Amino acid sequence: MVHQILIFDSENVDVVDVEYFCSDYCARQSEYYAGWSGCHELHYPQKCQSCGVHLGYWNEDTDSYVDPKTLLILEQCRKLDNPYHLAPPITNK
Repeated sequence: MVHQILIFDSENVDVVDVEYFCSDYCARQSEYYAGWSGCHELHYPQKCQSCGVHLGYWNEDTDSYVDPKTLLILEQCRKLDNPYHLAPPITNK
């Protein structure tokens, strides 16, 4: 669940953009913050627009929740060019 801020067009009162945040604390950094609006469910990958942390989301294709910690591990593996997308082994050197 995430905090979201809807940005409206002042003339037509249409939503022109949406900002996503991991918490109310991060949402308060937005110039458009107007108070807590509750938790919202995401259906695609997104990062907090304040601190950059991965936000969890519901994957419609697999009908399951994608944990933000899993996304962070996958991103680190891609940076290491790990074709198996597995976390690198922990070594005690």
